[in-house]
Amino acid sequence: ALSAVPFASGGAADVNGYTGSEYTFVDFGYCIPELGSNSHYNMAPPLEGQYSVDECAAHCQSFNNIEGHVGFEITLSQCYCRYTDGTGPESATTEEGITYESITGSVGAISAETDGNNPIIKCYRHN
Repeated sequence: ALSAVPFASGGAADVNGYTGSEYTFVDFGYCIPELGSNSHYNMAPPLEGQYSVDECAAHCQSFNNIEGHVGFEITLSQCYCRYTDGTGPESATTEEGITYESITGSVGAISAETDGNNPIIKCYRHN
């Protein structure tokens, strides 16, 4: 089931310990354009290693382009910043800087691939 877990402002942490206001936890699983979709979003170079949700969010916010940025996925060892088709971490009008290109032209609302078997992958939507 698709769910969005909002968080309180003023530094209160969400269920995964996120304290920022730029993102909302969607669910466990990969960030996808819609439930049941086999497509994914474009991806910026991942942040490798164990990082908190706050650190992953800061990494995604550090890129030059936020306009096409739809959210991020965080695992035990990587942080993936996701972008809509035609955009990337360097530009709102080109895919400059992406390391993974969606072959399906993913655009639109963000959902999470929730099969219950991937609780280590968390999907956050850019607000």
